This record gives sequence, C-alpha cells and structure tokens, in this order.
Amino acid sequence: MDGVVSVLPNSMLELHTTRSWDFMGFTQSHVRDSQGGDVIIGLLDTGIYNVNKSLTELSKYHSKIIGARYYNSYNEYYDGDIKSPRDSEGHGTHTASTAAGREVASASFYGLAQGLARGGYPNARIAVYKVCWVRGCAAADILAAFDDAIADGVDIISVSLGFTFPEPYFEDVIAIGSFHAMGQGILTSTSAGNDGPWLGWVSNYSPWSLTVAASSIDRKFVSKLVLGNGQIFSGIVINNLELNGTYPLIWGGDAANVSAQETPLSSADCLPGDLDSRKVKGKIVLCEFLWDGSGVIMAGGVGIIMPAWYFNDFAFTFPLPATLLRRQDMDKVLQYARFSKNPMATILVGETRKDVMAPIVASFSSRGPNPISPDILKMKRFTRFADMDGVVSVVPNSMLELHTTRSWDFMGFTQSHFITSLSAKLRNFGYFIGIWPESESFSDEGFGPPPAKWKGMCQTENNFTCNNKIIGARYYNSYNEYYDGDIKSPRDSEGHGTHTASTAAGREVAGASFYGLAQGLARGGYPNARIAVYKVCWVRGCAAADILAAFDDAIADGVDIISVSLGLTFPEPYFEDVIAIGSFHAMGQGILTSTSAGNDGPWLGWVSNYSPWSLTVAASSIDRKFVSKLVLGNGQIFSGIVINNLELNGTYPLIWGGDAANVSAQETPLSSADCLPGDLDSRKVKGKIVLCEFLWDGSGVIMAGGVGIIMPAWYFNDFAFTFPLPATLLRRQDMDKVLQYARFSKNPIATILVGETRKDVMAPIVASFSSRGPNPISPDILKPDLTAPGVDILAAWSPIVSPSEYERDTRTAQYNIISGTSMSCPHASGAAAYVKSIHPSWSPAAIKSALMTTAYVMDTRKNEDKEFAYGSGHINPVKAVDPGLIYNTSKPDYINFLCKQGYNTSTLRLITGDDSVCNSTKPGRAWDLNYPSFSLAIEDGLDIMGIFSRTVTNVGSPNSTYHASVYMPNSIEIEVEPPVLSFSAIGEKKSFTVRVYGPQINMQPIISGAILWKDGVHVVRAPLAVYTVLPSVTSSYGNPSKQTKRSNLKASSPMKKSDLKGSYILQKWDFLGGTAKLITSTIHQK
Repeated sequence: MDGVVSVLPNSMLELHTTRSWDFMGFTQSHVRDSQGGDVIIGLLDTGIYNVNKSLTELSKYHSKIIGARYYNSYNEYYDGDIKSPRDSEGHGTHTASTAAGREVASASFYGLAQGLARGGYPNARIAVYKVCWVRGCAAADILAAFDDAIADGVDIISVSLGFTFPEPYFEDVIAIGSFHAMGQGILTSTSAGNDGPWLGWVSNYSPWSLTVAASSIDRKFVSKLVLGNGQIFSGIVINNLELNGTYPLIWGGDAANVSAQETPLSSADCLPGDLDSRKVKGKIVLCEFLWDGSGVIMAGGVGIIMPAWYFNDFAFTFPLPATLLRRQDMDKVLQYARFSKNPMATILVGETRKDVMAPIVASFSSRGPNPISPDILKMKRFTRFADMDGVVSVVPNSMLELHTTRSWDFMGFTQSHFITSLSAKLRNFGYFIGIWPESESFSDEGFGPPPAKWKGMCQTENNFTCNNKIIGARYYNSYNEYYDGDIKSPRDSEGHGTHTASTAAGREVAGASFYGLAQGLARGGYPNARIAVYKVCWVRGCAAADILAAFDDAIADGVDIISVSLGLTFPEPYFEDVIAIGSFHAMGQGILTSTSAGNDGPWLGWVSNYSPWSLTVAASSIDRKFVSKLVLGNGQIFSGIVINNLELNGTYPLIWGGDAANVSAQETPLSSADCLPGDLDSRKVKGKIVLCEFLWDGSGVIMAGGVGIIMPAWYFNDFAFTFPLPATLLRRQDMDKVLQYARFSKNPIATILVGETRKDVMAPIVASFSSRGPNPISPDILKPDLTAPGVDILAAWSPIVSPSEYERDTRTAQYNIISGTSMSCPHASGAAAYVKSIHPSWSPAAIKSALMTTAYVMDTRKNEDKEFAYGSGHINPVKAVDPGLIYNTSKPDYINFLCKQGYNTSTLRLITGDDSVCNSTKPGRAWDLNYPSFSLAIEDGLDIMGIFSRTVTNVGSPNSTYHASVYMPNSIEIEVEPPVLSFSAIGEKKSFTVRVYGPQINMQPIISGAILWKDGVHVVRAPLAVYTVLPSVTSSYGNPSKQTKRSNLKASSPMKKSDLKGSYILQKWDFLGGTAKLITSTIHQK
C-alpha cells in the first residue's frame, strides 16, 4: 500500500521488571529545582496510578503527569484491564515513581524498607503511554506510542519491556521506535531483560538505545525459619507476616490430595489442588517447588517453606508467612519434618540486613553478548473439510508419540507352550510401525505361503521385500513430507517397529545379545505367527490421518490382532481419538487391538488408550537389571542402573562439567554443568570422565573429547539407558558425594566398569514411567487393563539406527535393549495371539477377559498405586487359554455405554462410522458394561455406593459350579447375588449383581479389592477399585467434550530415545508486572 514503509507481525512483548538512588550516590542535594520541571519523561508501560503520593502535582502551577494515552490495537479487554491510562498491573506506577516520583516520607511495605521514597529526578514531568494489558504489550501499540511520544515533545523515553527472543532490527519495534526517537534527539532507556544468568539473552540490543542491566543495592530482606529442634535457617524473602508461636510442620508429599489423583511425588510441589486440607490445615508446609503459595492457602496452611535453588539473590513477597531456603537447608528441614515424632516450626517476621557485597549483577538480569539472529519462522495454513459431502467427521491431523529375552520365560510362557499345528490358524498381526525385514527374527524358513484369506499387499519401494513371515507391508504419510532419516518405504528407520514386532512374533534366534549383554535365545511370544506392517510413524511423529487409514487397511486385509504401541499425549473424547475410533471398527470385525498405556508415569490419571474395547497394557520389570559401577580414586564405589558395554582400561581424570565452561560460547559454571553440546571447553575435558548434572545423551561430552560420563538418575532409577561412551547414572545422594570428591580433591581420578547383569528379586514392579489410571475419560472403566514386561527388553533392531541415546552413535546392533509401554504392548499382543490360536472363534472381549481374569496378582506393597498401575495384574498367557469363565461384550454393549456417557446419535456415529443410534441419551454410570473389572469412583465426601451387573459365559467344564468370594477391607461391604453360579453346558451364560456399600470417604487413595469365582479348578478374578474423585469428574458424564480437563501438567518419562520421548520440567524466571513469577514449561526430547 502507498505510504507503508514495512509490515510487522503484531507480536506481544513482555514487561521487564528506594534507597537505590542514595546507594548510587545520587542524593537529594543533586536535584536542581530550577531546571527539573522542563524535563519530560515518557514511559511506555502499563499505565499509571495518578493518585499515588509520588505522582502528585509539583506545585499549584506545575502539573506532574502532563500527558496520558492508552493503546489497544486488538481492542480486546480481559478481566483486570482498565480501559484508560490507569495502571491495573502496578508495573507502570512502580517504574514511573522510580524515575521521577516525588519525595514521600516514611514510605514502606508494611513497615519494611521504611524511609524516604523518591525518584531519581522528582521534579521531572511524566507523560504516560499505556501499551501493556493483561494479554501483553502489542507491537503495533508500542510503535504508535513511540510516534506519539516523539510528536508530543518528551525528552527521555523509558521502556521497561522487550522481546523474549531476539529479532533483527527491522522487526524489533523497540529498535525501530528508539531509532526514530534518536533521530529527533530523544534518548530511549531500555531494560536488558530478565533471562539471566545464561549468556546471550540480552534484550533491546540496538546501539542507539541505552540498555540497562539490574544489580543489587546494599540492603536485603531475610526471614528466619526456626525448627522445634533449635535449628535456624535464613532465607531471602520479603515477609511482613508474623506467626505467633510454633505450628506443626508437614512435608507436602505427606499430604497428597488423593481425590485429585495426587501422589507424594506430585503433591510435594504444593500447587493448587495438590494438598489434602485435612492434613495441612493449621500447619507450616514444606514444599519442593517455588510457586505463589496459593496451594497451601487453599488447603488451610499457615506458612510455607520453598526452595530458592540458584535464584537466591533477590526477594519475593508471598500472601502468607514464608521463607525460601537453599538446597542443602531444604534437605535438613525435610529430614526433620519426615522423621521427627512431632515436628514443629515457626517463621519469623522479616528483617532488613546490610548487603556488604553490593553491587552485584542479579542472577535474573539478562547477559550479553548481542544475540541478533535473522531467522524467520513462518506459519502454515490448513483447510477445513467438515462441510464436504461424504465426510463423517473432521479430526485434527495431530501427531502421536511412540510408547517405548528373558521376558517371555519370566512370564512362565516357555517354548514348550508353542503348538505348531494350531499356530497356523493364526493368520497375522497388524503392526503400525515399520520393520527391518532382513532381521533373523523375521526369517520365513519353514513357513508356507500366506493364507487364502489374506487380502493385503507389499509395497516394495527402496528395496523392501516381504516373505512368508512378513506377508504384508504398507506405509502412510498424509503430509507427504520426508525428513533426514526417513525411508520412503515400510522399512524401519527408528528401530521401534522392528523391536516391537520381534517381541510379539519374532522367530527363535540363538545367541542374541546387545554386545554380549543379555545373551541368550531371543524370541517373540508367538514365533509362528505372520506379520503385516503398517508404517505410520516418521521422524516428525505419527499422524492421525495415517493411523485411521492404516486401521482401515488392516481390517480389510484380514489381520487377527492389531498391535499399537503409540498414543496421544493428552486425553481426547472417544470421537476425536483416532486409536479409539480405529480399534472400535476393528472390534466390530472381531479383531482385538492391543495398545500401550503410555509413558507419562508415575503421576496418576495420565493413562493413554483408555477405551473399553481396546486392551491397555502397562509396563513392569522382569527379574534382570543392568548395572555399571563407578570407582573413585579414593576407593568409593557407586552403582548405577545403565546398559554399558564399553570398558575403560584404567583410571582417568575426573572433572565436574561446571569447571569446564566453554566461555567462548558464553557458558557459565551453572549452565556448563549440564554438559549439553557446546557447553564444555574441550581443552579441559579431553581425556577425562565428566560429572554432569543433567540427564542427556552424552553428546556434549563426546564433542568435547571426554572418555566417560556420570549423570543423575534422580527419580527414574528403575530402567536402563544405553549411551555412546562409558556411563553410569547415580542417585542424587551419590551424585553429591562424587561432586564433593571431584571439586575438592587435589587430583580426582575415576573409572567406569563395564556393565554387568544382576537378578532383580523384586520383579515384577510396575515401571516408574508407565502411565497410571484412573481413566481420564470414563472413571467407571478401570485402566490400564493389565501389565506386561516392558523394562530392559532385548529384541531385534534396525542396524542403521543408533543403538544408544546419541543419534550419531556409529555402532550397529542387530538386537537392542530398550524400555517402555511400547515394549509391554507386544507382549500382550503375543499372548492374545496365543489365546486366539487355541480359541479362534472367541471375540475380542473374550480374549481380553481371559487375559485379565487369569493375570498374576501383583504385590500391593511394591506398587503403591495398585490397580491404577497394573489393572488386573501381570499377564499370564498359559492360564489365559483356560479361564473357566469369560466376560463377553458386544458392539451393542459398547454403543449403550457411549450413549450413557453423553453421546448422541451424531457424535456416536463419529466413532462407529455406521448408522448406529442412541435410543436414550440419559446420562448414567457405566456399571452395567460387562467389563472384567470393577471401578467405583465416589465423589469426595459421599458414601460409598455402587451396583454393578455382569454376565459370565462358561468356557470351562460343561458341568461346573462356581462360588463367589470377595476380598475387600472390612470398612466396605460387598454383596454378590447370586453367590453361586451353576452351569450345565459350555457357552451357557449366567448373570450376577455386585452391590458395594461403605461409609463416607474423603481424599481416599485407591481401595483395592477383588471379586472371585472359583470352581475348584479355575479362579476367575476381577479387581474392584474404589476411589474418590472431585465432583467435576462425575458431572462430566453428560458432556463428552468436558471429559478431557486436567488439573496440573506433569512431566513424563525422562529420556528421548525410541519409546521414551519424555519431558523435563524447566523452571524459568519471567518478570511480569514488576513481580517475578515462576513459569513452568515442558521441553520435549526427540
């Protein structure tokens, strides 16, 4: 358009957030009354509170605030916004009074910092340009404000805001505006940003603006914590609130709000909803996460103790008595709170101390060097097709994630259970990931041609071939985008698909191992089954459209079992969950879909693939673990869970990553301790073992020439990773000891021994990463259904794929050891195939029931989450072929279930894909769905009451009588009617009712029980789980779209390779509205 110089995105900027003037030596004597009134400071900020004493008129004839405008190009106002130049954030008033506020005697914050408050130039005038609102500070408003401020005649422009990420000058509105101001003789003073202490994150870096960092003054605020044992700890905090006397002290992890599915691990954070108010009320709470205190206030706590960690050089204000402690002090207080008989404490009112070290640049203050980058991120446009003819529904083409051998023998499913004559009846598996067809595990020796019913095809691009073992192979890529590492064929370029396929149906391969570790006979659960491959996963993920297409083809091709080791990260209603939709269609054609539960444990409520018509499989350990020892020069020995086949010959120097900062890359000891790529100085690291404080792939140490690495295991210490160099992972307390030795010994040396295999006598235990229930969509359906081996599983691998966490690891492996629910899912798939080969006419629900009701009972002492972790128990394929009774369920039963969940005919058909109808849409509980487990979700504060109806089918002896027995704590009463079921024929059905009664319950963790039917030969066990939920959970029955809400986002499993595409919680400081706030984001690892 004519007159337009340039077009910029209307991006949102952030606000950067007084003895201070005297500390600078700029006392009142330097203020010159005669000239001050002619100077005008223009402030681009959140506005101003014009009735504040600091901003009153200079005199009867001289106004203080001589101009005020506001800008809102979006014309959107949110709760808290004031449509005027008035400040509703506080930030603008604070900055204006700091620069030019009048002298106000005896100003203080509730008595703290009392004295004369004044700005740097009290007699200057102020012009206000309000550009910041609740939603942020829009670029268009900032440019308009600069133009007006220049035209209005200001002398100085003050801008305490900036971009989070660097922009080139021509897209940086502050750089543009300040350039225009400079051209008119006006200096723009800008804030450097609050993204320190990391280097290279400075904001407002144009050479024509003044960029100001932040440093301390000679005053700090301290609040003391006094424990009942006499220990005293000081923390940097602004605390004007006083506790009269001492109060009980409790750790947040000991007050978990179990009705909100909180565990000690999560409730220790003390976020809103985490805590049980009955345990917290009237107490001081020790919390392990730095937040605003709201969680403790909501639970009735009277004080809070939180960690300061690195950021211990500036103070926060909280709404209740509080203090922030260093890590070592937190550990001491935790020890006292958890292991003292009656722990007591008090938090003293804050005090002011002189800081003799000032001035020191604040940790949050953004550092240089100048970070300008010209990269531009472009958006893509998508088209909607919902109104087109023939379209049933439109689902976002979202990306799903992969869920990532002694295991079969550990389950008791030995080679003696193979029945060659029957196995031929099983046509094939359908696998939704690629495969490496040349692997010895997929040899077709002894196989005849594919069965006559097989309708599939083999796509042979890029030298891919099928055989009589792999009888079909297709690939799908709806985006038609291929990245480095992708192979445009069904061939596996990730390793994941080859591993899962060989776990379920791989041939027997003698002497298989991972470089000598776990050596033995490798085999799948059902080696004589055929395999059909449907590759839907690529470097970018697994697209929803591809998954639906693969389901359609697998069903049409004639598969017998579908195995899906992938899932959504966040829950979706069934009509938007492509795996739920596809598995429903498969169920309708007599095909069972076995799915992985996900790797977002150990937090509750994050289970994936929760539909009642699919089999949902958790992951548990087997009786084998891998250990590598670290030996220090002082004789100390530490063991870590890791797969390490690499040997160091002799000892090597040991160095902490923080002592080898790559200063040329602007690294500091704080950042280089992570040992990420580019963090380390190769001159200091080469030829040494490096102690690192962040769990990563080892690439940073390799790039710097290190020979070994030590990293923290933290919570996740029950499964092993593989690294490209000698490595071990240590517990936190062991890391501290090694750090002490590495930093304070004269010549620290160490060695890492080659890994060894140990027997795990505690197995099976559900893995920490395995996603837990309860069901996030349908609380009346217990999920997961069962657990199977998923920890440290040896299976076939793609030789072109790195066998370790480091993608550039040049080693090749025919077999690899990895962990995840992706590994447990094919164990269940193989077991289902075994059952179907013996009972080819059984429905998917019958096979699923057989696997669930015959599962090994898990030890609740080792698995505190009980059925939420393992469902019915540990899979037992041998028993599953003769369950005695089955809970059969048909397609109409599932339709009735969906209609009671609030679906109507229209939304129902989005799932069924046919002309199914809901005869009634009255919401109801799912207690009549013929499911082989019982889940009773009780609203917090109500009595226990549930009535379940079930029907069992006799598949055991023709003439048999089953007697009911019940296991449940005494406080809950269970009635089974009738208590005896007599059968006279195979296939005969009998119905019964289970009534559950009990007292009122609040904040109750899972109460674990079971209903058992016994005939003297068979034990048909169905678990019963009673637990409390918030009222909002049960109120969502009438509206499926409301069934996806969660409370807090938690981090998933901790590493990145194959199946464990996990997350770390990154704590980052941001300063909004003049107040430091802790922002929690998630870094997803590829």
